[in-house]
Amino acid sequence: MHERRLVGIDLGVTSAHAAQVLRADGTKVRCRSCWPRLDSLQELERAALAGASDSTRLGLARSLPDIGEVGAPNLVAAIGRPGRFGHGKKVRSFCGLTPKSSASGETDRKGQPLTKAGPSRLRTTLVLAADIARRQDPQLARIYYLQMTERGSSHTKALCVVAANLAERAWVVMQRGEPYQIRDTDGRPVSVDEAKAIIADRWTVPEDVRRHRRALQARAGKAPQQVVARHAKPSAELAATRRPSPNPWCQSHRRRSRRCCPRSPSALGSALHNPIFLRRSPPSI
Repeated sequence: MHERRLVGIDLGVTSAHAAQVLRADGTKVRCRSCWPRLDSLQELERAALAGASDSTRLGLARSLPDIGEVGAPNLVAAIGRPGRFGHGKKVRSFCGLTPKSSASGETDRKGQPLTKAGPSRLRTTLVLAADIARRQDPQLARIYYLQMTERGSSHTKALCVVAANLAERAWVVMQRGEPYQIRDTDGRPVSVDEAKAIIADRWTVPEDVRRHRRALQARAGKAPQQVVARHAKPSAELAATRRPSPNPWCQSHRRRSRRCCPRSPSALGSALHNPIFLRRSPPSI
C-alpha cells in the first residue's frame, strides 16, 4: 500500500477551498471542494493518514508507544530524513532533551538544565508520550525507576530522561524501517499485558520515594504546596475567624509618637541635654 499525503489546499474566491489527497505515485485518492470547516479538514486528514502503511515513516512513528495519530506527524515532520543524524545522541540534542554544557579548563559542572533547543512542539509531544510509555514498556519503566530511586531525580526530570530515550528509539525505528516492538529488559518480546505485569512487579516506584521527592521539591520552593483543610474553607468563614488588620494610620502615628516622646530614662536624659532643649529653656530668675 502506498503512502498517502495531503498535497495542498486551494483557497477559492468565495472562501471555499479545494484539497486533494494523493498517493506517493501521484494518483488521486480524494478531492473535495467545501467550506473551510473543521469537519471537512478532519475528513481530509483521516483520508491522508489512512493509507500510511507500517513501512512508511509515518506508520513507523505510529508504532511507538503513545505517539498516536497526532504525535506521529509532529515527530516525522520535525525529524525529517533520519539519515541526516549520524548518531542517536544527535537526535537528543536536536530535540533539546540534553543538559547544557558548562566547562572551563579542568572544571566540568554537572546537573545543568536542559538546552530546550529545537521545536518546542516536538519536545512537548515526547514528554507527554513518555509519561504513558513508561507504563507500557518495561525498558522505559526501568529507566524511570532508576532515575527516581537511585539518581534522586524528580518526576519531571525522570520524564525528560525517558523522553530523550524515546526520541532516540524513534530515530532508530525510522532508520531501520522496522516497527517498534515492546521488549523486556533482557530483550525478550512481550505482549502489552505481560509488559504491564512486569512493570507492576519490578519497576514500580514506591510511594515513600515519591513522597520524599515531593518534599524535597517543596522545600526548595519548586513544587506546589498541598492544600490544607483550613485553606479550603469559604472566604466568609475565614473572614469571621481572621484577626483584623491594623490601621496603617495608627501604625504611623505610633512610630511618630515614639520618636517624639521617648519612654526610656536614658533616652529622656539624652533628649534633655540636647542643645535645642537647652536653648529653648526659660531663663532662670
